[in-house]
Amino acid sequence: MSTTVAPFPVRLAAFDRKDLPGDFNSKEIADFAISPDNRRIAVAFTGGGTDHMIEGWLSEWEIETKKLVAQVRLPNPISPGWSFIAIFHRTIQYTPDGTEIIVQAGRDLYAFYSDSLNLHHSASYADLAGGSASEKNDRRFAISSDGGTLAVLSGQSLYPQSFGVLHLYKISTGEELSHWQLPLQVTSISLSPSGDRVLVTAPGSPDATDILLLESLTGRVIKSFASGFRHQLGAGLNAQFVDTDHFVVTPGGLTDEKGNYLGNALRVFDWQTGTVTGDLTYHQFGPTGEMEISSDTRKLAMLNLWRSPLKRRFTESGGSAKAQLLFFQLGESTPYCVLGPLPEDKGTESNSGYLRFSPDLGLVGLFMNHAVSLYRVPECRPK
Repeated sequence: MSTTVAPFPVRLAAFDRKDLPGDFNSKEIADFAISPDNRRIAVAFTGGGTDHMIEGWLSEWEIETKKLVAQVRLPNPISPGWSFIAIFHRTIQYTPDGTEIIVQAGRDLYAFYSDSLNLHHSASYADLAGGSASEKNDRRFAISSDGGTLAVLSGQSLYPQSFGVLHLYKISTGEELSHWQLPLQVTSISLSPSGDRVLVTAPGSPDATDILLLESLTGRVIKSFASGFRHQLGAGLNAQFVDTDHFVVTPGGLTDEKGNYLGNALRVFDWQTGTVTGDLTYHQFGPTGEMEISSDTRKLAMLNLWRSPLKRRFTESGGSAKAQLLFFQLGESTPYCVLGPLPEDKGTESNSGYLRFSPDLGLVGLFMNHAVSLYRVPECRPK
Protein backbone atom coordinates (compact mmCIF):
# COMPACT_ATOMS: atom_id res chain seq x y z
CA MET A 1 0.00 0.00 0.00
CA SER A 2 1.37 3.42 -0.94
CA THR A 3 1.51 6.25 1.59
CA THR A 4 -0.05 9.62 0.77
CA VAL A 5 1.72 12.52 2.50
CA ALA A 6 -0.40 15.67 2.59
CA PRO A 7 -0.31 19.03 4.37
CA PHE A 8 -2.67 19.56 7.26
CA PRO A 9 -6.10 20.61 5.92
CA VAL A 10 -7.60 24.10 6.07
CA ARG A 11 -9.63 24.77 9.21
CA LEU A 12 -13.33 23.96 8.83
CA ALA A 13 -14.66 25.71 11.95
CA ALA A 14 -13.47 27.09 15.26
CA PHE A 15 -14.97 27.59 18.72
CA ASP A 16 -13.38 29.64 21.46
CA ARG A 17 -14.33 31.15 24.81
CA LYS A 18 -16.17 34.03 23.15
CA ASP A 19 -18.57 31.55 21.51
CA LEU A 20 -19.60 30.09 24.87
CA PRO A 21 -22.95 31.62 25.92
CA GLY A 22 -23.07 33.49 29.21
CA ASP A 23 -20.83 35.89 31.10
CA PHE A 24 -18.68 33.97 33.60
CA ASN A 25 -15.48 34.68 35.45
CA SER A 26 -12.49 32.66 34.18
CA LYS A 27 -14.51 30.99 31.44
CA GLU A 28 -12.51 28.10 29.91
CA ILE A 29 -13.09 25.19 27.53
CA ALA A 30 -12.62 21.92 29.42
CA ASP A 31 -13.10 19.27 26.69
CA PHE A 32 -15.09 18.56 23.53
CA ALA A 33 -16.45 15.73 21.40
CA ILE A 34 -17.64 15.36 17.79
CA SER A 35 -20.92 13.57 17.04
CA PRO A 36 -20.93 10.29 15.05
CA ASP A 37 -22.66 11.98 12.07
CA ASN A 38 -20.00 14.77 12.02
CA ARG A 39 -22.73 17.42 12.26
CA ARG A 40 -22.48 18.55 15.87
CA ILE A 41 -19.87 19.37 18.48
CA ALA A 42 -20.38 19.21 22.24
CA VAL A 43 -18.15 21.48 24.30
CA ALA A 44 -17.77 21.26 28.07
CA PHE A 45 -16.55 24.36 29.84
CA THR A 46 -16.10 25.87 33.26
CA GLY A 47 -17.00 29.33 34.48
CA GLY A 48 -18.02 31.08 37.65
CA GLY A 49 -17.83 29.71 41.16
CA THR A 50 -14.98 30.14 43.64
CA ASP A 51 -11.27 29.32 43.75
CA HIS A 52 -12.06 25.91 45.26
CA MET A 53 -15.28 24.88 43.47
CA ILE A 54 -16.32 25.94 39.98
CA GLU A 55 -19.39 25.44 37.79
CA GLY A 56 -19.37 23.13 34.79
CA TRP A 57 -21.45 23.60 31.63
CA LEU A 58 -22.19 21.64 28.47
CA SER A 59 -23.05 23.30 25.15
CA GLU A 60 -23.82 21.76 21.76
CA TRP A 61 -23.60 23.41 18.33
CA GLU A 62 -24.24 22.54 14.71
CA ILE A 63 -20.77 22.59 13.17
CA GLU A 64 -21.68 24.00 9.75
CA THR A 65 -23.88 26.87 10.95
CA LYS A 66 -22.50 27.34 14.50
CA LYS A 67 -26.12 27.39 15.67
CA LEU A 68 -26.43 26.67 19.39
CA VAL A 69 -28.55 23.53 19.86
CA ALA A 70 -28.73 23.46 23.65
CA GLN A 71 -26.84 24.34 26.82
CA VAL A 72 -27.06 22.99 30.35
CA ARG A 73 -25.31 23.61 33.65
CA LEU A 74 -23.93 20.48 35.31
CA PRO A 75 -25.89 19.68 38.48
CA ASN A 76 -22.89 19.63 40.83
CA PRO A 77 -19.88 21.98 41.11
CA ILE A 78 -16.39 20.58 40.51
CA SER A 79 -12.86 21.36 41.64
CA PRO A 80 -10.62 23.28 39.18
CA GLY A 81 -8.42 21.38 36.74
CA TRP A 82 -10.91 19.76 34.35
CA SER A 83 -9.11 21.08 31.26
CA PHE A 84 -5.80 19.73 32.61
CA ILE A 85 -7.26 16.21 32.91
CA ALA A 86 -8.50 16.35 29.28
CA ILE A 87 -4.88 16.57 28.09
CA PHE A 88 -4.37 12.96 29.21
CA HIS A 89 -7.71 11.34 28.39
CA ARG A 90 -11.14 12.37 27.14
CA THR A 91 -13.80 13.33 29.65
CA ILE A 92 -16.70 13.76 27.20
CA GLN A 93 -17.95 11.41 24.45
CA TYR A 94 -21.03 10.72 22.35
CA THR A 95 -22.50 7.22 22.49
CA PRO A 96 -22.01 5.29 19.21
CA ASP A 97 -25.56 6.02 18.02
CA GLY A 98 -25.19 9.71 18.89
CA THR A 99 -28.27 9.86 21.12
CA GLU A 100 -26.42 10.58 24.38
CA ILE A 101 -23.35 12.45 25.59
CA ILE A 102 -21.33 10.99 28.47
CA VAL A 103 -19.56 13.59 30.63
CA GLN A 104 -17.14 12.91 33.47
CA ALA A 105 -16.64 15.99 35.66
CA GLY A 106 -14.99 15.69 39.04
CA ARG A 107 -16.56 12.94 41.12
CA ASP A 108 -19.70 12.82 38.92
CA LEU A 109 -20.54 11.07 35.66
CA TYR A 110 -23.54 12.21 33.59
CA ALA A 111 -25.44 10.91 30.58
CA PHE A 112 -27.29 13.67 28.71
CA TYR A 113 -29.69 13.25 25.79
CA SER A 114 -27.90 14.87 22.86
CA ASP A 115 -31.00 16.42 21.24
CA SER A 116 -31.97 18.44 24.33
CA LEU A 117 -29.13 18.01 26.88
CA ASN A 118 -31.73 16.84 29.38
CA LEU A 119 -30.15 14.60 32.01
CA HIS A 120 -30.84 10.88 31.48
CA HIS A 121 -28.93 9.41 34.43
CA SER A 122 -25.87 10.08 36.59
CA ALA A 123 -23.57 8.50 39.17
CA SER A 124 -21.21 9.88 41.82
CA TYR A 125 -17.98 8.46 43.28
CA ALA A 126 -16.55 9.36 46.66
CA ASP A 127 -13.14 11.03 46.83
CA LEU A 128 -10.32 9.09 48.43
CA ALA A 129 -9.28 10.11 51.92
CA GLY A 130 -6.69 12.87 51.69
CA GLY A 131 -7.99 14.21 48.40
CA SER A 132 -5.32 12.61 46.18
CA ALA A 133 -4.71 14.71 43.05
CA SER A 134 -3.64 11.63 41.07
CA GLU A 135 -6.96 9.93 41.89
CA LYS A 136 -8.88 12.82 40.35
CA ASN A 137 -6.73 12.63 37.19
CA ASP A 138 -7.13 8.87 36.85
CA ARG A 139 -10.93 8.79 36.68
CA ARG A 140 -11.92 7.71 33.19
CA PHE A 141 -14.54 5.77 31.26
CA ALA A 142 -14.97 3.58 28.16
CA ILE A 143 -17.99 2.75 25.99
CA SER A 144 -18.47 -0.51 24.10
CA SER A 145 -18.77 -0.04 20.33
CA ASP A 146 -22.26 -1.61 20.33
CA GLY A 147 -23.36 1.23 22.62
CA GLY A 148 -24.67 -1.08 25.33
CA THR A 149 -22.09 -0.89 28.13
CA LEU A 150 -20.27 1.88 29.99
CA ALA A 151 -17.20 1.14 32.14
CA VAL A 152 -16.03 3.72 34.71
CA LEU A 153 -12.73 3.67 36.60
CA SER A 154 -12.59 5.44 39.98
CA GLY A 155 -10.56 5.31 43.19
CA GLN A 156 -7.10 4.77 41.68
CA SER A 157 -4.26 6.78 43.22
CA LEU A 158 -0.47 6.83 43.11
CA TYR A 159 -0.06 8.72 46.42
CA PRO A 160 -1.37 7.16 48.56
CA GLN A 161 -1.26 4.00 46.47
CA SER A 162 -4.71 2.61 45.80
CA PHE A 163 -6.05 0.23 43.16
CA GLY A 164 -9.10 1.43 41.30
CA VAL A 165 -12.66 0.10 41.15
CA LEU A 166 -14.31 -0.60 37.80
CA HIS A 167 -18.07 0.03 37.56
CA LEU A 168 -20.16 -1.44 34.73
CA TYR A 169 -23.41 0.24 33.64
CA LYS A 170 -26.15 -0.41 31.11
CA ILE A 171 -26.21 2.81 29.08
CA SER A 172 -29.86 2.62 28.07
CA THR A 173 -31.08 2.69 31.70
CA GLY A 174 -28.13 3.76 33.86
CA GLU A 175 -28.43 0.50 35.82
CA GLU A 176 -25.20 -0.60 37.50
CA LEU A 177 -24.43 -4.14 36.38
CA SER A 178 -21.46 -4.78 38.65
CA HIS A 179 -18.36 -3.28 40.25
CA TRP A 180 -15.08 -4.81 41.39
CA GLN A 181 -11.53 -3.83 42.36
CA LEU A 182 -8.74 -4.00 39.80
CA PRO A 183 -5.72 -6.19 40.70
CA LEU A 184 -3.18 -3.54 39.58
CA GLN A 185 -2.90 0.15 38.79
CA VAL A 186 -3.80 0.72 35.15
CA THR A 187 -3.12 3.37 32.50
CA SER A 188 -5.95 2.56 30.06
CA ILE A 189 -9.25 0.69 29.82
CA SER A 190 -11.07 -0.57 26.71
CA LEU A 191 -14.30 -2.54 26.37
CA SER A 192 -14.79 -5.27 23.79
CA PRO A 193 -17.41 -4.49 21.10
CA SER A 194 -20.13 -6.33 23.04
CA GLY A 195 -18.94 -5.11 26.44
CA ASP A 196 -18.39 -8.58 27.90
CA ARG A 197 -14.60 -8.15 28.27
CA VAL A 198 -12.42 -5.28 29.41
CA LEU A 199 -8.79 -4.72 28.44
CA VAL A 200 -6.44 -2.86 30.81
CA THR A 201 -2.77 -1.91 30.65
CA ALA A 202 -0.59 -2.08 33.75
CA PRO A 203 2.97 -0.84 33.01
CA GLY A 204 3.91 -1.10 36.69
CA SER A 205 3.33 -4.87 36.83
CA PRO A 206 6.11 -6.89 38.52
CA ASP A 207 6.69 -9.08 35.45
CA ALA A 208 6.52 -8.76 31.67
CA THR A 209 2.75 -9.28 31.47
CA ASP A 210 1.58 -5.67 31.30
CA ILE A 211 -1.82 -6.20 29.61
CA LEU A 212 -4.78 -7.99 31.19
CA LEU A 213 -8.01 -9.19 29.60
CA LEU A 214 -10.76 -9.38 32.23
CA GLU A 215 -14.35 -10.54 32.36
CA SER A 216 -16.41 -7.35 32.60
CA LEU A 217 -19.00 -8.49 35.13
CA THR A 218 -16.64 -10.22 37.56
CA GLY A 219 -13.10 -8.94 36.98
CA ARG A 220 -11.89 -12.52 36.46
CA VAL A 221 -8.60 -12.60 34.54
CA ILE A 222 -9.19 -14.33 31.20
CA LYS A 223 -5.69 -13.93 29.81
CA SER A 224 -2.55 -11.83 30.30
CA PHE A 225 -0.16 -10.53 27.64
CA ALA A 226 3.33 -9.08 27.40
CA SER A 227 3.44 -6.04 25.12
CA GLY A 228 7.16 -6.49 24.55
CA PHE A 229 7.71 -2.78 25.23
CA ARG A 230 10.04 -1.73 28.00
CA HIS A 231 7.56 -0.24 30.40
CA GLN A 232 7.68 2.15 33.31
CA LEU A 233 5.10 3.06 35.92
CA GLY A 234 3.31 6.14 34.59
CA ALA A 235 4.25 5.42 30.96
CA GLY A 236 1.61 6.05 28.31
CA LEU A 237 0.98 2.36 27.61
CA ASN A 238 -2.44 2.12 25.97
CA ALA A 239 -4.36 -0.85 24.52
CA GLN A 240 -7.64 -0.61 22.61
CA PHE A 241 -9.93 -3.19 21.04
CA VAL A 242 -10.19 -2.90 17.25
CA ASP A 243 -12.67 -5.75 16.79
CA THR A 244 -13.94 -8.79 18.65
CA ASP A 245 -10.65 -10.68 18.42
CA HIS A 246 -7.90 -8.04 18.13
CA PHE A 247 -6.47 -5.10 20.04
CA VAL A 248 -3.74 -2.54 19.34
CA VAL A 249 -1.10 -1.43 21.86
CA THR A 250 0.91 1.81 21.82
CA PRO A 251 3.88 2.22 24.19
CA GLY A 252 3.74 5.98 24.72
CA GLY A 253 6.63 8.36 24.05
CA LEU A 254 9.00 7.87 26.98
CA THR A 255 12.70 7.30 26.25
CA ASP A 256 15.60 5.65 28.04
CA GLU A 257 18.88 7.28 29.06
CA LYS A 258 20.21 6.89 25.50
CA GLY A 259 17.23 8.64 23.95
CA ASN A 260 15.68 5.46 22.55
CA TYR A 261 11.90 5.13 22.68
CA LEU A 262 10.60 2.38 24.98
CA GLY A 263 8.77 1.04 21.93
CA ASN A 264 9.03 1.84 18.22
CA ALA A 265 5.74 0.56 16.78
CA LEU A 266 2.06 0.01 17.44
CA ARG A 267 1.54 -3.69 18.04
CA VAL A 268 -1.56 -5.66 16.98
CA PHE A 269 -2.54 -8.72 19.07
CA ASP A 270 -4.95 -11.59 18.55
CA TRP A 271 -6.24 -12.05 22.09
CA GLN A 272 -7.43 -15.63 21.59
CA THR A 273 -4.03 -16.93 20.46
CA GLY A 274 -1.96 -14.33 22.31
CA THR A 275 0.15 -13.79 19.19
CA VAL A 276 1.28 -10.53 17.62
CA THR A 277 -0.29 -10.32 14.16
CA GLY A 278 1.53 -7.19 13.03
CA ASP A 279 3.43 -4.00 13.85
CA LEU A 280 2.39 -0.56 12.60
CA THR A 281 5.18 1.94 12.06
CA TYR A 282 6.60 4.75 9.90
CA HIS A 283 10.10 5.78 8.82
CA GLN A 284 10.06 8.70 11.30
CA PHE A 285 8.03 7.25 14.14
CA GLY A 286 7.55 8.95 17.51
CA PRO A 287 5.05 6.82 19.41
CA THR A 288 2.51 8.46 21.69
CA GLY A 289 -0.29 7.10 23.81
CA GLU A 290 -2.84 8.87 21.61
CA MET A 291 -4.65 6.70 19.07
CA GLU A 292 -8.22 6.40 17.85
CA ILE A 293 -9.97 3.38 16.33
CA SER A 294 -12.58 4.13 13.65
CA SER A 295 -16.19 3.19 14.33
CA ASP A 296 -16.09 0.55 11.60
CA THR A 297 -12.87 -0.84 13.20
CA ARG A 298 -11.06 -0.86 9.85
CA LYS A 299 -8.83 2.18 10.38
CA LEU A 300 -6.66 3.68 13.09
CA ALA A 301 -5.31 7.19 13.60
CA MET A 302 -2.44 8.16 15.88
CA LEU A 303 -0.53 11.27 16.88
CA ASN A 304 3.08 11.01 15.73
CA LEU A 305 5.62 13.16 17.62
CA TRP A 306 9.01 12.36 16.14
CA ARG A 307 12.22 13.86 17.49
CA SER A 308 15.73 13.14 16.28
CA PRO A 309 17.74 10.70 18.46
CA LEU A 310 20.22 13.49 19.25
CA LYS A 311 17.49 15.79 20.59
CA ARG A 312 15.88 12.91 22.49
CA ARG A 313 19.14 12.15 24.25
CA PHE A 314 20.66 15.54 25.00
CA THR A 315 17.75 18.00 25.20
CA GLU A 316 15.92 17.95 28.52
CA SER A 317 12.51 18.57 26.94
CA GLY A 318 13.25 16.32 23.97
CA GLY A 319 13.47 19.25 21.56
CA SER A 320 10.80 20.38 19.14
CA ALA A 321 8.75 17.58 17.63
CA LYS A 322 7.64 16.83 14.10
CA ALA A 323 3.92 16.51 14.83
CA GLN A 324 1.82 14.52 12.35
CA LEU A 325 -1.27 12.36 12.15
CA LEU A 326 -0.74 8.83 10.84
CA PHE A 327 -3.68 6.84 9.46
CA PHE A 328 -3.35 3.05 9.22
CA GLN A 329 -5.47 0.43 7.49
CA LEU A 330 -5.54 -2.56 9.81
CA GLY A 331 -3.67 -5.42 8.20
CA GLU A 332 -1.08 -3.11 6.64
CA SER A 333 2.19 -2.24 8.40
CA THR A 334 2.66 1.32 7.10
CA PRO A 335 0.25 4.29 7.09
CA TYR A 336 -1.90 4.93 4.04
CA CYS A 337 -2.06 8.65 4.90
CA VAL A 338 0.20 11.11 6.73
CA LEU A 339 -1.04 14.61 7.55
CA GLY A 340 1.16 17.34 8.92
CA PRO A 341 2.75 19.17 10.37
CA LEU A 342 0.02 20.03 12.86
CA PRO A 343 -0.78 23.75 13.26
CA GLU A 344 1.24 25.73 15.77
CA ASP A 345 0.38 28.90 17.63
CA LYS A 346 3.08 31.51 17.99
CA GLY A 347 5.10 30.93 21.12
CA THR A 348 3.76 27.38 21.73
CA GLU A 349 4.99 23.93 20.84
CA SER A 350 3.10 21.88 18.27
CA ASN A 351 2.41 19.15 20.81
CA SER A 352 0.58 21.42 23.24
CA GLY A 353 -3.15 20.87 23.75
CA TYR A 354 -4.93 17.69 22.67
CA LEU A 355 -6.79 16.04 19.78
CA ARG A 356 -10.25 14.54 19.42
CA PHE A 357 -11.44 12.60 16.35
CA SER A 358 -14.94 11.98 15.11
CA PRO A 359 -15.86 8.28 15.39
CA ASP A 360 -15.37 7.65 11.65
CA LEU A 361 -12.06 9.59 11.67
CA GLY A 362 -13.57 11.98 9.11
CA LEU A 363 -13.03 15.05 11.31
CA VAL A 364 -10.29 15.93 13.74
CA GLY A 365 -10.46 18.63 16.40
CA LEU A 366 -7.45 20.34 17.98
CA PHE A 367 -7.68 22.19 21.29
CA MET A 368 -4.91 24.75 21.61
CA ASN A 369 -4.57 28.23 23.08
CA HIS A 370 -8.09 28.28 24.58
CA ALA A 371 -9.84 27.35 21.30
CA VAL A 372 -11.11 24.28 19.44
CA SER A 373 -10.34 24.10 15.71
CA LEU A 374 -12.03 21.51 13.49
CA TYR A 375 -10.52 20.05 10.31
CA ARG A 376 -11.93 17.71 7.68
CA VAL A 377 -9.60 14.78 7.00
CA PRO A 378 -8.89 14.66 3.24
CA GLU A 379 -9.85 11.74 1.02
CA CYS A 380 -6.52 9.91 1.16
CA ARG A 381 -8.32 6.62 1.72
CA PRO A 382 -6.74 3.15 1.86
CA LYS A 383 -6.37 1.51 -1.56
